[in-house]
Amino acid sequence: MDPYYEWLGIPAEEQPPNHYRLLGINLFESNPQVIESAVNQRMGYLQQLSGDQEYAEDSQRIMGEISRARIILLNKEKKALYDKSIARGRESLPEDNDNPTEDTTNPRAPKSTGNK
Repeated sequence: MDPYYEWLGIPAEEQPPNHYRLLGINLFESNPQVIESAVNQRMGYLQQLSGDQEYAEDSQRIMGEISRARIILLNKEKKALYDKSIARGRESLPEDNDNPTEDTTNPRAPKSTGNK
């Protein structure tokens, strides 16, 4: 089962999702009310799923990702860094910007040494 696709409508080719895609909002959305509303909607849905033992682990993990997205997108400085990283073709968290092994297309994958 692919929880990103089945629960959030995020197909495999868009995974891992950037924070905006994870929340189902427009890229570079700047309205804090829109961001907060999207977080609350996603969290409410995932909390319902987390009550089912079969889905608890995946739903808890994704809720953690949504919480991190909320922290970044609702903080002006962190959002500016994150948006810059996306504009450069990267989808990394601001906290990970000084990780020299970070892949530019997948924030969870190491960068190959020949791809600079």
